[in-house]
Amino acid sequence: MTLEEKIGRLFLIGIMGKELTEETKVLIDRVQPGFIILFQRNIQSKAQLKQLILDIKQHVKRPIVFAIDQEGGIVTRLEEGFTISPGAMAISAANDSQNALEAGKILGQEMRNMGISWNLAPVVDINDNYLNRSTGVRAFGDTVERVCEFSKAFYKGLKESGCAASAKHFPGNGSIEADPHLDMPVLNKSLDELMDHELIPFKQLIDKGIESVMISHVYLPEIMKNKVPSVISSEVMQDILIKKLGFKGVLISDDLTMGGVANFYNVEEASYHALMAGMDVIDICHDGEKMIRAHNYLIEQASKNQDVMETVNRSFDKVDLFIKRFSVPVSEINTDHVGSNENINQMQQITDQTITVYKNEDQLVPLPQNIGKGDLICSVKPLRQSLVEDERSGTYVSAFLQDRFPEAEQLRFDAKITEEAVDELTKDKTGRTAVIMTENAYLFPGQKKLVQLLRDRYNRVLLIALRNPYDGGISGIRNSVFSYGYSLPNQKALIKVLRGEIKAQGRCPVQIPTIN
Repeated sequence: MTLEEKIGRLFLIGIMGKELTEETKVLIDRVQPGFIILFQRNIQSKAQLKQLILDIKQHVKRPIVFAIDQEGGIVTRLEEGFTISPGAMAISAANDSQNALEAGKILGQEMRNMGISWNLAPVVDINDNYLNRSTGVRAFGDTVERVCEFSKAFYKGLKESGCAASAKHFPGNGSIEADPHLDMPVLNKSLDELMDHELIPFKQLIDKGIESVMISHVYLPEIMKNKVPSVISSEVMQDILIKKLGFKGVLISDDLTMGGVANFYNVEEASYHALMAGMDVIDICHDGEKMIRAHNYLIEQASKNQDVMETVNRSFDKVDLFIKRFSVPVSEINTDHVGSNENINQMQQITDQTITVYKNEDQLVPLPQNIGKGDLICSVKPLRQSLVEDERSGTYVSAFLQDRFPEAEQLRFDAKITEEAVDELTKDKTGRTAVIMTENAYLFPGQKKLVQLLRDRYNRVLLIALRNPYDGGISGIRNSVFSYGYSLPNQKALIKVLRGEIKAQGRCPVQIPTIN
């Protein structure tokens, strides 16, 4: 095997489009990646995705592993025609880790049947900072015990389905505030503090045999000598993950084009420093030119430096075994049972257990029949709040409320609505009942002001938190319900609760602070 091929196998790359174009063929031939990550931009239907994967396999004529971020909830790539899972916090709210196992198993089976065998999940960050802008409902909870229990169950389900998993985001993104997609977060904790908190879920999954760990872009000033992201830190990867925690699997970087690293290093430097610090798989999700540049740079460095060559060989040996183990043979790709009624029904049963009524002082859940003229229903337009998410267009719940209460006034607002726009929107608005669907209102001043104005002007207000449940902590809100996301199963379950078809069974798995 040539040096070019060896280094290529260390790359996980994203491709554009829903079919194998000549441009994509050229990119694959140039980089010769061991892994391809799929996004919604690559997916239209089961038949189309199956053909894309088969075409790539036929083109490369060698084992290759397809990866995907199929966490469930707000990070779901396989949707139309597939079984959609609630996200981590929603699953946790049902308070039964067997649901996490079953969700992981269903997701893994459908991935594997498509030829995708590496799920870049579960998220094992402990979301103990409610101001965290990147984790939120992607986490199972805010305690070590909760995250360990549910992440191990989710991983067990993936493993039973024949898929590799990746614990992320090492050494832990739960306490940060900055979004690593935009900038480098800072985590001011000592090694002892990490060992007693953030690192426990990683260690427990390592002991269970998890195949890979994804390294984040967080900076640890109490541990690192230099101000760099973890993704290029030997102190994080070699000293802590490998030596301290005993991890022997594959290390994968979070995307090296994210702001947390790209604001400080070009893609060539980031790839080189990551590899030399202990990384095995270089993740570049977007921009083929950057993939080629990074590949060429590593070839150049390895050609003239024996230390780099030895590092390449070290990572290649691990990666080659991983590819051979998880590359799905063409004969095993069979979409007949993907998105089956059985899978969808089972996942809906799980999701129906997740909806949480946090407060119901005015008995607004189930919704009373007498909502009508003079009452108000406000619906947030779902927002792509992090680059890891895909665009959302609207919610079925909004349409349900409009059909259910046609005489009530209906308003839609942007999640980032300004405070001035709120004043204009709510001018002369007052009455008996208001229902407002929010998306992280506590993080957006305008949205929070809208909630507070309705609270002050209407006799009774029901807040429906479509995403992070912390909106329920806005002071003075006496009625609130949490869906932990707005994927289709979540919305169906929420509508059932609002109608009174089922009782809300969920218990919020994070502490809700009072928000003024």
